[in-house]
Amino acid sequence: MRVGIVAAVVLLGLAPPARAQTGPAVAGVALGAVAGGLVSMGVVTANARRGVYLYEADPWRWESLPVPVLAATAALVGGGDGDRLWRAAGWGAVGMTGGAVLGALAGRAAWGDSEGTWAGGVMGGAAGLLAGALIGGLTGGDADPVTVSLAAVAVPW
Repeated sequence: MRVGIVAAVVLLGLAPPARAQTGPAVAGVALGAVAGGLVSMGVVTANARRGVYLYEADPWRWESLPVPVLAATAALVGGGDGDRLWRAAGWGAVGMTGGAVLGALAGRAAWGDSEGTWAGGVMGGAAGLLAGALIGGLTGGDADPVTVSLAAVAVPW
C-alpha cells in the first residue's frame, strides 16, 4: 500500500526530488538501462543455446523486461542514495567481469566449441552483473540496507 501511495505521489509530481537527487537518479536510469540490456542479452543467449531463437526485435517480449525494470530500479536507488547506486554499479562491473570469465570457462567445458565459450561468457556476465549489483546495493554505507528513499520518503521493502 505504501509503495502505491509513494508511486502515486511521485507520478503526480506532488513531491519533486531535491536537486541533489536528480543527478544520481538520471545516472541510475542510464546505468540501469545498460545493465538491463546486458541481462536481456544473457537471457536471449541462454534461449538460443536451448534452440529457442529470437527472430525479430520486439520491445514487448518478456526478454526485454530487464531494461525498463533495471532502469526504474536504478533510478529509485540513485534518487534515494547516490552512494548506493555507485557501489552497486562498481560491484556489478566486478561481478560481470568475473561472471564472464567463469561463464566462458563453463561454456567451453559444457559445449566444447567457440560458440559455447562465447555464450557462456555472455550468460555468466549477465548473472554476475545481477549478483554484483545486488551485493553492492544491499551492503555497505550508513543507510539501512533494505530501505530505498524516494522523493524524501523512506519506503521499507
